[in-house]
Amino acid sequence: MSNAPQNEFEYIPGTCNIGPAEIRRRRNLSFYALLVLLLMAVPLFLFSDQKLLRLLLIIPASAFGVSAIQWLTKFCVKFGLKGIFNFRQTGQSQSVMQEEFRRKDLAKARTIILSGTLVGAAITAIAYFLP
Repeated sequence: MSNAPQNEFEYIPGTCNIGPAEIRRRRNLSFYALLVLLLMAVPLFLFSDQKLLRLLLIIPASAFGVSAIQWLTKFCVKFGLKGIFNFRQTGQSQSVMQEEFRRKDLAKARTIILSGTLVGAAITAIAYFLP
């Protein structure tokens, strides 16, 4: 069985669990997280000599990482953890009935969380070591 979708938006276990409306939400969330990251970083660089405070950037940086990966992969972490998917309007999710599919979705959700957190850690490390 191929993991390639027959059309652009179709549920594929462990690969794709959201449609256009939900993808837009993840895209917007990633832009908001990036904005918060920048709004936190600028004052830290301009008005503080406490490099340890820069470590607080891990929160918006990780939020940016996780949401951007969700947007780009068309996969929602929350849905993967809950065993649901949505290709309709937001708020109209459906349950994943097959246990094997739920396991694949759970594994993908965990991978995105880890990857997004690593993105956040990398951004934070760069910010920390900048002069």
